[in-house]
Amino acid sequence: MKTEDLMHSNGTTAYETYSVIVPYGFLTFITSLLNVKYPNRSILHRLIFEFNLLIITEILIMTVLADYATEIVMLLIILCILLLGMFRWKDGNPPKPARHLNYITAVRSAINILSVIAILAVDFTIFPRRFAKTKEYGYSLMDVGVGLFVFSNGIVAPEIRGKSNSLSKTVRGTIPLIVLGSARFLATTRLDYNVPVSEYGVHWNFFITLAVVKLCSAIILSVVSVRRSLFLGASLLFVHEIILQLGVGQFVLSTASRSTFFNANREGISSSLGYLGLYFLSVSFGQFLHLYVYNKSRKHIFKLCLISAFLLWATVLLNKNFGISRRLANSGYCLWILFIGISMVTIFYLGEIILNFVCGRANSPLVFEAVNYNGLSFFLLANLLTGAVNILFDTLSTDGLRSLCIIIVYMIINCGVSYGLFAKSIKIKL
Repeated sequence: MKTEDLMHSNGTTAYETYSVIVPYGFLTFITSLLNVKYPNRSILHRLIFEFNLLIITEILIMTVLADYATEIVMLLIILCILLLGMFRWKDGNPPKPARHLNYITAVRSAINILSVIAILAVDFTIFPRRFAKTKEYGYSLMDVGVGLFVFSNGIVAPEIRGKSNSLSKTVRGTIPLIVLGSARFLATTRLDYNVPVSEYGVHWNFFITLAVVKLCSAIILSVVSVRRSLFLGASLLFVHEIILQLGVGQFVLSTASRSTFFNANREGISSSLGYLGLYFLSVSFGQFLHLYVYNKSRKHIFKLCLISAFLLWATVLLNKNFGISRRLANSGYCLWILFIGISMVTIFYLGEIILNFVCGRANSPLVFEAVNYNGLSFFLLANLLTGAVNILFDTLSTDGLRSLCIIIVYMIINCGVSYGLFAKSIKIKL
C-alpha cells in the first residue's frame, strides 16, 4: 500500500513534467499517419498497433524511460519528419472535411489515458517519486491530472454549442458523481485503503470536486451568458487568490485539526473555487475553438501559439510570487494547467492540419474514439482496477518487469472494455 511519504514529493521541474506529456502529441501524429498509409488492416491489427504505440510507449516514458524524455521527444520529432517523406501531395486532391473536431477527441482521450496510466503506475517503484503528488507547492506529473480533466470537460461544455440543461436536470446529473464520490470514500474506509487526507480532505475526492464544479457552473450560466466565461474565470481566480493570500491558503496547508466537516475537507472545499475558475476559462477557450479554429484556418495556429506563450509566461510569474499548488488550485496552478491543455490542443491541431494537407484526411485513432465515447466510465473502471491491484499485490516490493506487465495488463482491460462498449454503441451516462 502507498504511504504518505511515497504519495507526496517535492516535485520536479515544469520542463520535465511537460516533457513526459508532450510526446503524446507526436505519438498520435505518427499513429494517424501510419493508419492512413496502411488503411487495410483488420480492426484487431489496428487496435494492437495503436495500443503498442500509444499506450505501451507512454507507460515506458512515464516509468523506466523517464530520464530520457527529452531525447525521446527529439527522436519522435525526427521520426515524424521522416515519415512525412513517405507521402507525396497530389494537386487537385483537396482535404476531405472531418466529421468532427478529431484533434479535440484526441486531446481529451490523451488526457484521460495519461491520467489512468499514472494513477496505477505511481503505486510501483518504477514510477519516479519526483512525479508523485507534491506536498504543498511545485510541479509534478500526478498533480496535473485533475486540472486537465476539468479543462477537457470545459472545452466541450454544451453551452458552447448553444445547448444547456435545465437546473433540475443538472442537479440530477450531479447525483451519479456524488454517489461515486461517496462510494469511493466508503470503499477506501472499509478496505483500509490508504488515501492521504492532504489530497482533498477526509471525505472529499475527485468525483465530489467534479460534481461541485458541474453544479456551480450550471447555476452561474443559468443567469450569466456563456460569452462572459473569460471574465467569470479570470474573476474567480482573482478572488480565489486574494482569499488564499488572506490566510486561507496557510490554513489549508497547515496541520490544523480536522474536527469539523469544513476543517476535515478544507483542501477539497477551498480548491473548488479555483477549479471553477479553471472550468470557465476552459469554456472560454472552447468557444474560441468552436467559433474560429473549426474552419481549419492555418492562421489560428499562430494565435494558439501566442496564447500558450502568454500562459507560460504568466505561470512563471505567478509561481515566483505565489507558487504552484494543486492542493490549493491557486491561480498559478490553474494557468499552468491551461498552458498544458492549450499547448496540447495546438500540437494536436497542427498535426491534424498537416495530415489533412498531406494525406487528404485525418482520423482519430480507434483507441481514442473508444476512450472518448465513455470517458468517465473509463476513468471509473481504472479506479476500481487500481484498488484491486493494490489489494492483490504488494506494489512497493514488485520488481520492474513484473510492474510493467501488471500496468500493461491493466491498460489492456481498460482499453478493451472501452472498445467493446464503443463497438456495440453502448454509452454509459454518468
